[in-house]
Amino acid sequence: MIKRFVSTMHWTALLALAACVSTPPIESSRQMLMEKFGNQSIDNLLLAWGPPIAETHLTNGTRVVSYTYTDIYDIDAWNQSNYSCKAIFLAPPKAFKISSVSLEGEDYECHELALGHTGISSVVSPRASLFGGRFIDDR
Repeated sequence: MIKRFVSTMHWTALLALAACVSTPPIESSRQMLMEKFGNQSIDNLLLAWGPPIAETHLTNGTRVVSYTYTDIYDIDAWNQSNYSCKAIFLAPPKAFKISSVSLEGEDYECHELALGHTGISSVVSPRASLFGGRFIDDR
């Protein structure tokens, strides 16, 4: 049991260290999205990223489209962490060109979303056996 605890602590420390790697702040990810899709038809975004997670129309006719990216870190059966980012694009009527992008979430996930990665990514750590502390493959 102690070896399992130590193994779990090892993976937690590795994930914490990985989190220290510098990622661009949310504002630079938002700017990257505006450079790529800003003042272009919302159709270009839909063709590039596929169906959004949500879409609606405001009373003035503006189209509001949302995409998300989520990372799920599964350290063990009792320890799971989720981090995500949501992007909201506004395209006012007549030409429906994207006039605004807002991002809400974690820096790394917003950067991944700005790169066009949508949906869910799951990271599963190897399981340490109860005997000997070596890693086993659960497959």
